Amino acid sequence: MAMKVLALEMAGEQVRAAVAERSWDSFRLLGTFENARTADEADMAPAVSRLLAAAGKPDVAISAIPGELVAHRVLTLPFKDARKLKQVVGFALEEHLPFPTDEATTAFTRTGEDEEGTVVFAAVLRKSDLKDHLELLAKAGLDPKVVTLGALALAKLLTRASAAGSNGNGHGPSAHLVMSIDQARTSLVLLDPTGAPRAMRTLAAGLEANGHAGLSPRVASMIVSAARQTLLSHGSEFEPPDLLIAGPAASMPEVKSEIADGLAAAVRDGGALESLGVSEGFPGDWLRFGACIAMLLGEAPVNSIDLLNFRQDEFAFHGRSFDAAPLYTSALLAVGLAALLVLHAVFSTVGSIRRLRALDRQMASIAAPALGKHPPKDIIAALRSGNANMSTQLKLMGGGSAHSAPLDALFAISSALPPQLPVEFSDIEIDEAAVKLDGEADSFGTIDQVKKALAKSHRFSDIEVEDAKVTGTSGKVDFHLSATIGDSVLPVKD
Repeated sequence: MAMKVLALEMAGEQVRAAVAERSWDSFRLLGTFENARTADEADMAPAVSRLLAAAGKPDVAISAIPGELVAHRVLTLPFKDARKLKQVVGFALEEHLPFPTDEATTAFTRTGEDEEGTVVFAAVLRKSDLKDHLELLAKAGLDPKVVTLGALALAKLLTRASAAGSNGNGHGPSAHLVMSIDQARTSLVLLDPTGAPRAMRTLAAGLEANGHAGLSPRVASMIVSAARQTLLSHGSEFEPPDLLIAGPAASMPEVKSEIADGLAAAVRDGGALESLGVSEGFPGDWLRFGACIAMLLGEAPVNSIDLLNFRQDEFAFHGRSFDAAPLYTSALLAVGLAALLVLHAVFSTVGSIRRLRALDRQMASIAAPALGKHPPKDIIAALRSGNANMSTQLKLMGGGSAHSAPLDALFAISSALPPQLPVEFSDIEIDEAAVKLDGEADSFGTIDQVKKALAKSHRFSDIEVEDAKVTGTSGKVDFHLSATIGDSVLPVKD
């Protein structure tokens, strides 16, 4: 189930709205709606109710506050932290307010950054005006999540086109003057070539009461004069801006011609909203509902518009700000996929355990002749230990070594020494690669004969005599001899 989003604005005796359907990955326009207040109605609440009856009850609502109720400034503040910006914006606006700050609510939105800090569009609204606006909508059954400026939202939407250079003049990004002209009100927003708002102005003048008679000469002159003043005050460094007319006047060729002639500027066609990077489904005359559509995009799942929101502090929205219903299907699919992955992991583990047990049984069967009928738990470790012990015994018995066995070494020593040589050995140490002898000879010359006899046999090398010394009163010489055993100490046949 998708979430329904409604954005509306009230101008004079008219209320306009756009409704979209949002899911976790899509955003589709359902329709645009208009309704008018009748002569016997005390306020706009019945007209809003009739519009809701046609559009359907929304899950999330966004509304626009009339621009003439708002004071605003473009500020450059020397930091980027959102908390600091919120603390300072109110003080920065204080000198421009015609009423005390404790009677106002402040909102801002970032429009860019430069070397000096963050550029913000800051606005302030009387608390009493915001309270009246919310109470009027509450009478029709609406509690808007966001209360914003429709003209600023439209300007932010057009910022995308400006940033992409899709201004239709073939000369890259340029400044824009956006005019939203509807019943009893005209809003002007000047965008610089980067798409950032540089100035905003609201006039209490617009189309004739019935919305079809166009502009009176007096109102047309007032709008043109205000536009010229705005351009002279803020746009002198820009090339002549593109002119874009939104609101009900967007579908009135005579109004667009009148404004274009007065400013000696060409009126840009709104074009297809797809060219602005927005999803499909919007009507070709979308500029008539341009502010409402731009406000809707504040709830888009991707590439949403950052809307200025007056619902701060004591007016903060406490209703449902997000509907999880659009995610139910995706969540169920994700849970199902996770369950399948868990089952796969369980089955894989069970299979691996079964294969491991079968392998253990096979290993026990193979190892039974060596380990007996009751092998230890760790068969591999037992086999390795037994193999090491057998290798040691085999070497001692004369097999399984690259070199000769100890018995072969003893035989080679006895064969090399003359039978009547006056020498006695008290200790013999033999390993795989060397032999060490401790003994007693009658003289140093005898020790030298032992050394020469071993060398002459060609079965020993690196023969060294150490610690040869005369001990006791017998005149005998104790000595220590070491030698390296060759590849074979077996007798060599002549």
